[in-house]
Amino acid sequence: MPAAEVARYHQCRQRGITTVRFSVGHAAWCDAVVAPGSTFDWSTLDRLGCLYELAVFGPLPGLLDYLATRRLIRNVRWHQHGASCLDASALALSTLNVDVPEGGLQLKLGVLPCLALLDCHSGGVVEIDHPDRGRGLRLEHLSTRRTPLPPAIETLPQLTELSSSHLSHADGRALASYPHLRSLQLLGDRMTLAHPSELATLTELERFELRECYAFDATELPELTSLPRLQWAEFFGLRQVAAGSIKKRWMKLPHLAVRGVKGDAWLASNADNPFNHWIDHHEPRVALAACAAYRKSLATLRKLHDGQGERIGEEVVRFTTVFNRMPGDPTLDTLDTEAIWDGLVRLLVAANLEVEPEALQRWFDQAREF
Repeated sequence: MPAAEVARYHQCRQRGITTVRFSVGHAAWCDAVVAPGSTFDWSTLDRLGCLYELAVFGPLPGLLDYLATRRLIRNVRWHQHGASCLDASALALSTLNVDVPEGGLQLKLGVLPCLALLDCHSGGVVEIDHPDRGRGLRLEHLSTRRTPLPPAIETLPQLTELSSSHLSHADGRALASYPHLRSLQLLGDRMTLAHPSELATLTELERFELRECYAFDATELPELTSLPRLQWAEFFGLRQVAAGSIKKRWMKLPHLAVRGVKGDAWLASNADNPFNHWIDHHEPRVALAACAAYRKSLATLRKLHDGQGERIGEEVVRFTTVFNRMPGDPTLDTLDTEAIWDGLVRLLVAANLEVEPEALQRWFDQAREF
């Protein structure tokens, strides 16, 4: 999840804030905050005309009934719903994104191209009732923190696509429950991958992507003869020794990309730094300056507590202004700006500090010149 959404998620969860967010056409998101204990008149959204995307934070009744009669709404995100059972079988959506409560979730689906589950490691069992047992479905695991690959959902043996992000660890043996996968994305966050040889069980796999995985034995990847349908593979963020093995082992693939290769010395100094990937698309001195700014601010913020809002704000401003005058005066684009914001949010999380999202955004915008 983007860092801004993580911050909003935690804010709503901690304060019990119920919010309806909506997007019309290509306009920015608008919020409607629902007072505690109140209900929401869903029909008021009909005045918007071209409503196609909806995000709800909180346990608001009537949402699924409303969506069942509104076919123009294609993308829905419902977090902190608090329900153990949801029936979304009557919905005509492109994407449904829900979080998994601590007690688990039973979810009934109709025809749905993409299901996103947030925080599957809440501790409860996830059961999905899908008309084709996962055939034609893309399942996305999202998380607000680093987590291992969630347990397989046994009711989806025909699953077609799987994407799991923010991973700390994955085990190839856990993928055997999805033998019909055609697309697999393992998007790591300093991830380790055990038993990569078990990917050989995925004989229908056509696309494979592995990111930010610096601890796995690439020589254990299956031979291409075990993956007869594989046409496309991309690796981003791995050690030099692994990159060499992959290029040699899978060189005959129609599409093979191996990028973001890093040496042991760089990883030893910056493995936990959110700017460690800047070395892949910026000059080394720029990447080093970004990593150093993060380390310095983290050391400062860890000495503070939530009640020192003014000092926290000063450090946020100091951290942000570092990027206004980077070595060589590079041009920072939109992706760089998002990476700096994400790094800022991770700073506060790592320092165990809670800051109002509005205040953080204000400090950031006042300080930045990029």
